[in-house]
Amino acid sequence: MIIGIDPGAKGGIGLIDNQGRLDSAWSMPPKSELYSFLEKIIDTYQTDFYCYIEKSFPSHNQGITSIFNHGYNYGWYVSILSILNIETIEVLPQVWKSAFKLSKDKQKSMDLCLK
Repeated sequence: MIIGIDPGAKGGIGLIDNQGRLDSAWSMPPKSELYSFLEKIIDTYQTDFYCYIEKSFPSHNQGITSIFNHGYNYGWYVSILSILNIETIEVLPQVWKSAFKLSKDKQKSMDLCLK
C-alpha cells in the first residue's frame, strides 16, 4: 500500500491500495501522535508500505520562524517513517502537480485531493 503525506501545517495523510484506489484519508495528527498513528495503520493492514511525501521548500516571503517550523516538521515525519522502516520517496510539488496537470493554484490541488 502507499501512504501519501502532505506535511504542511494543514496537511494530511492518504492511504492508496494496491489497485490505486483511495482507501482512507486523514488530517495530519499532532506530531506527538504520528508514530502511534502510523503504527496502528501498519498493524491494521499487515502489508508492505511505501510512502510518498511532498518535499516542498519554503518560499522567499515566509518568515524565519515559519521556515524553521516547516523544516523541523518535515524532518520529524521523515524520521518517524524511517523508524517504522517505511520506504520513503520524496516528491516535489511540481512533479505531482504536473502529473495531474495542475498549476500553482492551491485550491485546485485541494479540490483534486478531496475528489
